[in-house]
Amino acid sequence: MIARNAALSLGDATVFIALPVSAEEVRIRATSGHIESGALATLEYLAQESIRTMTPIRKPATMSLGGPFVCLPLTTADVPIGVIGALGNETRLGFSEEEIERLSAFADQAALAITQSRLYEELREANTDKEQRLRQLEAIYEAAKAAVSVLESGELMQRLLQQMVNAIQADAAAVFMYDKNDGDLRRAPEAAIGPLPPFPSMSEPMWIRALKTQEPVLVLRSEEGTHPGDQVAQAWGMATYMVIPLVGRQESLGVLYVARREHAAFTPQDRQLAESLASFAATALENVDLYRRLHAQWKQLRGIVQNIGDGLIVIDLEGRILLTNPTIHTVLELDEAAFEGRTLQEIPQLRGLHTLVTNVLTTLDRDPHMGRVTVSYGPHRPKRIFEAVVNLMTDENDQPTGVVATLRDITAKHELEEMKSNFVSVISHELRTPLHSISGFIKVILDGKAGPINDLQRDFLETVRDQTQHLYRLIEDLLEFNRLESGQIQLHLEPIAVNTLLSETLEIFRPEAEQRSIELKLATARGLGLLEGDRGRLRQVLSNLISNALKFTPSGGTVELGAKDEGKSILIWVRDTGIGIPPEEQKRIFDRFYQVDSSLTREHRGAGLGLAIAKHIVTQHGGEIWVESEEQKGSTFFVRLPREVPKSEPVLDFASLTSPKKKQRDA
Repeated sequence: MIARNAALSLGDATVFIALPVSAEEVRIRATSGHIESGALATLEYLAQESIRTMTPIRKPATMSLGGPFVCLPLTTADVPIGVIGALGNETRLGFSEEEIERLSAFADQAALAITQSRLYEELREANTDKEQRLRQLEAIYEAAKAAVSVLESGELMQRLLQQMVNAIQADAAAVFMYDKNDGDLRRAPEAAIGPLPPFPSMSEPMWIRALKTQEPVLVLRSEEGTHPGDQVAQAWGMATYMVIPLVGRQESLGVLYVARREHAAFTPQDRQLAESLASFAATALENVDLYRRLHAQWKQLRGIVQNIGDGLIVIDLEGRILLTNPTIHTVLELDEAAFEGRTLQEIPQLRGLHTLVTNVLTTLDRDPHMGRVTVSYGPHRPKRIFEAVVNLMTDENDQPTGVVATLRDITAKHELEEMKSNFVSVISHELRTPLHSISGFIKVILDGKAGPINDLQRDFLETVRDQTQHLYRLIEDLLEFNRLESGQIQLHLEPIAVNTLLSETLEIFRPEAEQRSIELKLATARGLGLLEGDRGRLRQVLSNLISNALKFTPSGGTVELGAKDEGKSILIWVRDTGIGIPPEEQKRIFDRFYQVDSSLTREHRGAGLGLAIAKHIVTQHGGEIWVESEEQKGSTFFVRLPREVPKSEPVLDFASLTSPKKKQRDA
């Protein structure tokens, strides 16, 4: 019975109890299920080692065992009497500390049960007082059955106390729980048989001695009334009573009072039986509390899962669906039975999620994985777009147990993005045509082909020309952003000499720097070697960073382009001595359309897309970009690029900018 209940508590595992039959031999005497003959000898050998060393043994899955293995020695009075063990199924990776704690609880019960069984054998051999000893045996059996089957503390204590009162022919019994907050006792609800004893005060010496020594205290009421326990006995109307400590695996739980009206001492057998039943009670109370806490946690978790707004699917390591919530049933228009025990590939609406989940299960990557999943509902119904986030689940030992995927309906957002993209594309192209005409006519007038102009007219026309070029650059940024967002641009990868790329890019800005009296520096070591990338796109990133540095650095300042070798990656930086960026702004400067608001930045207004485009290009190269800045002291933009671009990300996809994966930034 203990093996079966322990197996139910652990789940996918077979529990066994092994006992020694001689000094050199151990045999498995009880199992919760079938054990292959090939594994039987190995299990008995490991059980013998656990008994010999009096230590638990844990083994991972092996060829001889099949699944993971754990066994705990059964001891009584520090003497090993056997082991209780668990053999996991082949799909299980190991046993958590919580599961071992539960198995330890059953080990205590098994040790007590075996001890009492042996006590019964001794009693039967002695063949004395058969009726009383049969009652004791029945009490032990009923107590053991209650301890492993009853999960309500009031009912459990009533059954245990009733068995004790019947077995040792007592007239009353009651349980008091110890409150460690104030050091006093509290009567356990519904835990009393017969007349209730007076409520023990903090100064009552008998329960204090029992808890302090963790040994039973026997009181035989004296005629003189001088015994320390006489006052309780008299007030209770009893002549004899025992105070037995309830000691759990970790702390004292309380005391058990059991009494007789007759002036007759409890025998050693009575005391031993009462101690055994008290041990059952203490262990069972701990198990009830553990079950209550686990059940409360499960109810809380289930409530969260049931009420979460996103669709949720839990999948095991074999790719089979374990749990779903009502939201996913609604959005996919399937009932709960359609998911049970099936794989994602077996459900047409979820085949798009299969790739993401398979990637996580294959790589066992701890970081969240994000993607978009398109769900089709039939030939004549519109498709819906979902944002999927897949996370690896692990146990207390950080061992993978499966994955959890959430789906959020972003169909409306996706349609809005497409409308915005089309709008930006149309408007940008429509604006380019008149801008070309304006720019051409201004050039004709400035060249004098339309007649002479005076200095004031020339000054006005040059201002119009500059503003036209600025507007043209804004439109180009919008078009570039639109192409990136729609994934119309692909990386053209090739080997790139890092030193050459940096020096050539820097020289483009040499005239502008000299005109603004800003010193340009190149701080790179020789022989930085090659990296794989799109030369034009990487030059676009560096040009954007250098151009921004020049814009926001006053005359007499310095702009430095540098790089260093980090082995499998190259770290590039652009450092300036400009106005700097406020701390609260630094996290947002890479967002699309965002610009830092200050008096100097207002002089260089743009579309707020340059850094967003740069971040996108760097991300698609498998790299990262970040900034470190202090106001009025300058800024440093860092770009870390891998030597080889990850082959799984060759296409620019603006949606990846929203990936939740975060990496530690360091310089």
